[in-house]
Amino acid sequence: MRERDNVFDPQNKLDSLDIPLTLTTADSLISFYWNPPSGIEFTGFHIYRKVSGQNHFTSRAVLPPTQSSFTDTSLSFDVLHSYYLTLIGRSLESPPTRVLNTVPGPGKIWLLDRWDEYFYKYSYGLRHRLLTHYAIWIPEGLALNRSDRQVLVTYPLFHYAELLDSESGALLAAIENIRYPYACAYHPAQKAFWITDSTGSLYRFSASGSQEAELIDDGLKKPLTIVIDASGNVYVLDFRLNRIVIYDQNGNQTNVIDDYERLIFLAGNQGGTHLYFINQSQTGNEVYRYSVLSGDAEKVYSGQGAAIVRENPQDQALWLAENMDNVARILQLSPSGVRLTTLDGFKHIEDIAINPYNGNVVVADSRLHQLIHLKPDGRVIGKISDAPFPYRIVIE
Repeated sequence: MRERDNVFDPQNKLDSLDIPLTLTTADSLISFYWNPPSGIEFTGFHIYRKVSGQNHFTSRAVLPPTQSSFTDTSLSFDVLHSYYLTLIGRSLESPPTRVLNTVPGPGKIWLLDRWDEYFYKYSYGLRHRLLTHYAIWIPEGLALNRSDRQVLVTYPLFHYAELLDSESGALLAAIENIRYPYACAYHPAQKAFWITDSTGSLYRFSASGSQEAELIDDGLKKPLTIVIDASGNVYVLDFRLNRIVIYDQNGNQTNVIDDYERLIFLAGNQGGTHLYFINQSQTGNEVYRYSVLSGDAEKVYSGQGAAIVRENPQDQALWLAENMDNVARILQLSPSGVRLTTLDGFKHIEDIAINPYNGNVVVADSRLHQLIHLKPDGRVIGKISDAPFPYRIVIE
């Protein structure tokens, strides 16, 4: 009598093998693992692969029965790679596992979602969640300490911030002495996080997590953004003071950027040599580039609805999000502000991030409930279409 669960039986009606493949990385290599089955006699595993453009799966590797992981290093970035696994019997192979699909490329994508109160780390192609962490309350800021695998997240309405292991999500330290922890940024030279209290203070917190956050300045009004330049100077946009306050590494105020009608946005480039800020004037939203070396600011763009600007570190092109009534778009500008490309089809852009490794663009649209990963020409690399309120993006 034939056993129904004999996976090597050609008369078995099984159409797939119940061994899930779990992705662990998909950047310069693709790695995944599985739990070897028990109670089945087999001689090995067979890995099959298909790359976008190919019509059929082909053999990629034959592995011994004791192995439980596989790493593929022969990859093509930005194209779909598909894998399945079979068991090798004495004379036959089992049905395949369900197919694992992923798009390899450099970098991982962090997302804060303000509605379901989670934050996530996704693979490059947005097809796999590498980390899911319950965010306790509505999250606001996220900063990475890449060298020590740390992530800091702030929860102003919960009067709390937490320092976590960026791989496992394990809690490393709790920050409870800041009333409304809001914006945050990592200072690599100091191995410390700088954190604003939105009621008017600035703090520094050691990445060792061994002591409470240190008060730097309590004379602010509503500090909403922090940027750190290449020399370690700290820039804080205070919305109520309508100025950008500049501090040295010791926390001493050294200068301010003011004389603008209404400062609404501040960001820095990857090299830490320039700031970008947006001034909301009576005639439109003006985008300025500020040299941290000379202290000079130049206007590079003016238009209605300009809300976010990021610099591509590869060619210094600017990516600008414009939000208007129930419609939004992204403009690619030359370094001097000449329009190069327009990407339409958005509703309200909460954040954009530029992948520093290849110049790709990641967009969080809260009204579309989407997180979208795009090539500069608009081709979609990956998309999450059920994000309740995607809010903040950081690329690792």
